[in-house]
Amino acid sequence: MNSSTTSRFNVFTVEEFDAPTAADQNRKAKSWTKVGVAFPHKEGAGYNIQLRSLPVDGKLVVLPASAGEDAESGDSSRTAAPAGKEVRAARR
Repeated sequence: MNSSTTSRFNVFTVEEFDAPTAADQNRKAKSWTKVGVAFPHKEGAGYNIQLRSLPVDGKLVVLPASAGEDAESGDSSRTAAPAGKEVRAARR
């Protein structure tokens, strides 16, 4: 994906844990937390990344922002979740 297609990305950390119910035993549940944004660098190739927090495990997931979010200026705490995912906004 190039910067002309998407000008902004959301950055998430994903926590995986055992499902809380007996019916879902042997399944892993995931909690997606938005921790920042990434956008193309103005002077050429590359991206600027702004993080509000750091993941404990050192892993981040970067996904394109939705069309509505991409049009907004700044970082919104109300975030559309990746398809089928629950997202929590990072605390400031």
